Amino acid sequence: MSEFHMVARFEAAPGKREELIARLKAMEIATQGEPGCLYYILNVDRDNPDIFYFREGWTGPEALAQHDKTPHVMAIRESEKELTANGISVSFMHAL
Repeated sequence: MSEFHMVARFEAAPGKREELIARLKAMEIATQGEPGCLYYILNVDRDNPDIFYFREGWTGPEALAQHDKTPHVMAIRESEKELTANGISVSFMHAL
């Protein structure tokens, strides 16, 4: 399997920015040590401080599937409607 890359986007719901930041930073730390994680980097939008992105690189789909089963991912998914304005969006990509 070849590695692949993705971006996950989170927009904080009104009044939830600080809570979302704390949760995302905790996810960043927990995920960086997972098997198959090449990188997992939290970023904030330059023009809108309520929008956050994870830039992610994985060794393959199996590694991402395991990541999706971790307690921190399951918890953020359960809180998605409360913490985000428009849910979590994910875009997959590969290098040309």
